[in-house]
Amino acid sequence: MTLDREAIVAKAREERRRYRRVSVELKGRLFVPDDEREAPCVITDMSPGGAQISCESIPSAQTNVVVY
Repeated sequence: MTLDREAIVAKAREERRRYRRVSVELKGRLFVPDDEREAPCVITDMSPGGAQISCESIPSAQTNVVVY
């Protein structure tokens, strides 16, 4: 039986997470204070340790943002 590589990688990532993620679909806004930019976004999953956000404007890695 051949195991699906992507399924194995996804399972390994899931097991490393400290908190369980919950799927949601919440409309919001993403604000980048350094640039004073704001854009609509959708929060697709979240946990006490973080969230996955889909947005038209993608800030650089390690940029502080405010999501509301």
